[in-house]
Amino acid sequence: MTIDAAAAARLISAVTLLFAFSVSHKIRSPQHFAAVLADYQIMPDGLVPAASWVVISAELAVVALVLLGQAAAALMLA
Repeated sequence: MTIDAAAAARLISAVTLLFAFSVSHKIRSPQHFAAVLADYQIMPDGLVPAASWVVISAELAVVALVLLGQAAAALMLA
């Protein structure tokens, strides 16, 4: 089973927008995001600030890499 290229591009764009929207909220209020992360109680409180920035950085990296990949694909098609 294969997926249509246009459908794949729309899906990738939608996921990229989702990550971009998500990370934009985290960047605007990193203290709030750290508090939410701390509420999960999955790590010691001392690690929460660093972990919150790791999550924010990872989401930014996903958005940047997907956008770079789409730009590179577009250039190859041109």
